[in-house]
Amino acid sequence: SAYYSSYQSLFIRGEGDCWAFASAFVKVANEAGIKAWLRNANRDPGAASGHRDAMAKLSDKSYYQVETSYGDGNYHITPRKSLL
Repeated sequence: SAYYSSYQSLFIRGEGDCWAFASAFVKVANEAGIKAWLRNANRDPGAASGHRDAMAKLSDKSYYQVETSYGDGNYHITPRKSLL
C-alpha cells in the first residue's frame, strides 16, 4: 500500500510501500547485529522517483543491496563489491 511508509505500519497493518519494506529490513538487521541502512534508489534503472531500498554490510568487502518488490513484498538480495 502506498499509504504506509514505515516499518511500524508494515508490522501493525501488514501493508506498506518500498520505504516500509526497506525500513523493516533495516530494523530487523540492525537488531540482529548486522549493519544496515536505507538507500535512496530513485536513480536506479526502472525505479520510481521516490524509491528506497536497503544496504547491508557483513564485512569490509561484503555489501548487499536489498530490494523489495512493491507488489509482493519479496526481498531480492544482490551482492556488491563496494558502495559505488
